[in-house]
Amino acid sequence: MLTPWFWLVEDRLQCVIQYQYASSEESQGLQLPARYIRGRHDNRTVDVDNGRGSEHHSIYGGVNYHLCRDRVKLMGGVSYDRLSARRQREVAAWTWQTAIRLSF
Repeated sequence: MLTPWFWLVEDRLQCVIQYQYASSEESQGLQLPARYIRGRHDNRTVDVDNGRGSEHHSIYGGVNYHLCRDRVKLMGGVSYDRLSARRQREVAAWTWQTAIRLSF
């Protein structure tokens, strides 16, 4: 996992990028958390292999707005996940996230 970041506005607005890679020799050796790819969903014609696969790539880009140094910040970003599933298939998902982080 790599997570570089830099300030857009010193001590206020921060840009964060994260890349994550995982692999397994087993065809279903990895299972993604349900927040990325759910095994059950409305469209039954799409087989996501229950969120299991052998290779996972994830990239995230977001910004953090620091209200009170590292104690209070607003966070928001978008991530893209791709999982290689059985029978040479790939499953991909986009996720957007927002949060308020408090640290005291």
